[in-house]
Amino acid sequence: MYRVRRIGTAAEAIHNSDFSIDRPFGYDCYLMLFVKTKAVFYLGNEEKLCEPNTFIIYNAGTPHRYKACGEKYINDWVQFDCDESGFSFADTLIHIGESADISGYIKLLSDAFYRRNYYVCSLILKTVLAEVSAVCENLTYKSAYSSALIGLRKEIYLRPEQKWTIQSIAERLHLSEPYLQELYKGTFGITCGADIIHARIDAAKQLMADTNFSITEIGEKCGYSSLIHFSRQFRKTAGISPTEYRKLIR
Repeated sequence: MYRVRRIGTAAEAIHNSDFSIDRPFGYDCYLMLFVKTKAVFYLGNEEKLCEPNTFIIYNAGTPHRYKACGEKYINDWVQFDCDESGFSFADTLIHIGESADISGYIKLLSDAFYRRNYYVCSLILKTVLAEVSAVCENLTYKSAYSSALIGLRKEIYLRPEQKWTIQSIAERLHLSEPYLQELYKGTFGITCGADIIHARIDAAKQLMADTNFSITEIGEKCGYSSLIHFSRQFRKTAGISPTEYRKLIR
C-alpha cells in the first residue's frame, strides 16, 4: 500500500535560478521528484547534471542536495510512505525523456489526493513506479549490448571491405533490424548503415593518400563491386568525386 503525504505539480513548483535544496538528513519518508528543467544533483560525493524530464526517488534518511542550473528550476514532487523496504532504482537519476508521461500521472495523483481518494492514489503511485522500473529495465537491456556494439564498430572500421549488411549484423547480435539501428544510433549517434558507409569512405581516403591503386581498385578494397556505386557514395559523403579528392590531396 502506498500513502501520499504531500504532493506538488510542476505548475505549482516553479523556482528561480538561485533555487537550491540542502537537507542533510532528508525526510523520514520517500521523496519522488520528476525534474522538468536542467539541474545539478549531489549524490554521495558526486555532482551530476540532470537533464529535463529526469526522475529520482530518495529513500528515507537520504540527504537531499540539488539546485537550479539555468534560469528556472521546475519539478513535480511527492512525499509518500509504502510497505516496501526499498526500490532498486532509489537515489539514482533516471532520464525518462518521452518514455513515460510521469507528469501526467502526478497530475492525476494530485487530483485524487485532494479528493481524498487515497485508494486511487495508491494505485496511481504504484503505476508510476512500475513505469519507471520498466524504463530502468529497458536502459539496462540497452547497456547490455554496449560492449558488443563497440566491438562491432571497431571491426567495421578495421575491415570495411567485408560484406556488412544490417540483416547479417542483426542476426549476429540476435536483434531485429529496427532495434539494431535504434541501439546503434543511441550509442554512436549514427545509424549502423550510415556508419558502414563512413568506414568505407574513410578507408578509401586513406588508400588514396598512401597508395597508387586506381580508383576502381580502391573501391574494391573498400567493399564496392561497382565503381559507379563507390563514386556516388564517395561524392555524397565527401562532397567531391574520388578523382577530385585524389587531386586535392596530392
